[in-house]
Amino acid sequence: GLRINRTGLADGAYQASVTFASDANDVTVTIIMQVSQLNLSANAGLLYIILIDEDGNTAQQTVVDAVDGVYTYELNNLEAGQYRLFAGSDADDDSKLCDAGEACGAYPVLDSPDFIAVNGKLENFDFEAGFKVNLNTSALSTESSVTAPVTQLIINKSTHSQAP
Repeated sequence: GLRINRTGLADGAYQASVTFASDANDVTVTIIMQVSQLNLSANAGLLYIILIDEDGNTAQQTVVDAVDGVYTYELNNLEAGQYRLFAGSDADDDSKLCDAGEACGAYPVLDSPDFIAVNGKLENFDFEAGFKVNLNTSALSTESSVTAPVTQLIINKSTHSQAP
């Protein structure tokens, strides 16, 4: 794994390249790191946490606000099955999340949301939700994100009692 050590670095953006060599080919990945002395508890405002079932229907949702930059929530009484987890804001109140200018996130990452198999109590599905920011300068051209962690998810499977 890679580790970044920010100790002793001045505030600013840093960039480096890492090359992974294999018998098939070499792949070079650009790494961008930010150093800042600011101690902010950033958040993305009020977020809707939505669990979507395999058919694309909303199985459950809740609305949460950040406390010290972290969103904590719980979803209960779900049927066993496969679900995808999303978080987003709805600033224009059109019942659609993740429109332009709205915060957005998914587990584990927005670009590749994975299914979560629910069959009992699940905890600690951490991911980030935030606003995409395009940075275009002569020194650095990249796409970055302002994000806040969505953490401590607890999903409980519903319990059904059957008649004898």
